[in-house]
Amino acid sequence: LKALDRAAKGALKTAAKLEDFTGKAGETLRVNVSGLGAKAVLLVGVGDGGAKPRDARALAFRAAQAAGKLGSVAIALLAEDDDAIRAAAEGLRGGAYRYLTYFTGDRLPKRVLEHGTVVVKR
Repeated sequence: LKALDRAAKGALKTAAKLEDFTGKAGETLRVNVSGLGAKAVLLVGVGDGGAKPRDARALAFRAAQAAGKLGSVAIALLAEDDDAIRAAAEGLRGGAYRYLTYFTGDRLPKRVLEHGTVVVKR
């Protein structure tokens, strides 16, 4: 997270302080950035967890829901074990799901999440 904040020229830390973002489970903060190859960064709090598969799934689910209108999302996991990575992929898929069978015309969403990436440091 520190490296990401450095790349964003301190924008993440500044926004977190201004918005009182503490990283509690389920808490989100969207920060518009430049120079990262992305329009915005979405911080999703995992509380004191973050290393268990269920935490990775919940984080990815929440990120996919919040980024649904953007078309793509990348999440960075702190956990490196295969179960957490698998759970994060499941969370992305679950959070991106939209039941659209009977939606037509103006009721169809203009954009849906089409691409999700899980980034892990190995």
